[in-house]
Amino acid sequence: MEELTQVKELLMESCCLIVFQGMAVGTGWLFNNNKIVSAGHCFTGLQERKYINPKEINNQQIEAHFFNQSGENIYSLQFLCGVYTKKPLVDFCILDAKNVTNLRSLPIANTICLEGRFYTAGFGKTLQRISNAEGDIIGLAQETGGRSVLKLSSEQCCEEGYSGCPIYSSKARGVIGIQSEITKKNVGSESKTILAYPIMNLVEDNVLKRPESFHGLPKYNDLDIGMHYRNQGDRCFEAKSFKEAREYYIQAKIYLTNAIGERGAYINDIDKRIKRCKSS
Repeated sequence: MEELTQVKELLMESCCLIVFQGMAVGTGWLFNNNKIVSAGHCFTGLQERKYINPKEINNQQIEAHFFNQSGENIYSLQFLCGVYTKKPLVDFCILDAKNVTNLRSLPIANTICLEGRFYTAGFGKTLQRISNAEGDIIGLAQETGGRSVLKLSSEQCCEEGYSGCPIYSSKARGVIGIQSEITKKNVGSESKTILAYPIMNLVEDNVLKRPESFHGLPKYNDLDIGMHYRNQGDRCFEAKSFKEAREYYIQAKIYLTNAIGERGAYINDIDKRIKRCKSS
């Protein structure tokens, strides 16, 4: 319980309101090297952009509003890179926050988690201020033509204003995703469902380390995506998250089969990994 309280306090300190063109557009959060992460769609008006040009965005004022017991601190930001596409869903941006001082940043998880609770903080429209929120990690949402994204359930995070907030996994002990979209269905099992872009994709594409050098996402083929899922499965297996590992291996088999057919060393290897998960 004490650890969870500390996580919630860290989220409240590290998360900020993003203001663009004088309007509140979403939530951002600090990570290493005085950078802020948020959702790309916050800067495009929900219009798709495979590459959001920093020169266009930086012509206008961007601010980060941090709140604490002593009041509100406002910092100017510079847009470094970002993307927003719907199919496949890719939604992130990174901003330079070099003037931000004396604030703790959030840890990035070295693995991904497909179950358990998540915690965050954001600026929901009901309270009109930063507040903690939480929910459940459901698993992966199927994507066409790209990597899958995280599927979450939370009534609190379905409010406007939480876009861009960090998805902190208590199991992974770090941020595993960036909140993106809310599913449009308002009834049944999908009524409180949120999609989040996995942070490990940015780690693997080296975007977090060198955002200034980013000029668009790599073009992935089925073999690339299949190997990506196999690697994610290996990480989960090493962490003894066998159920999650099996789900990733199944995704890997689908893409690798599309790339190279049903036979071959890659497919046999994946089948062995799936069986190993069942017996573990």
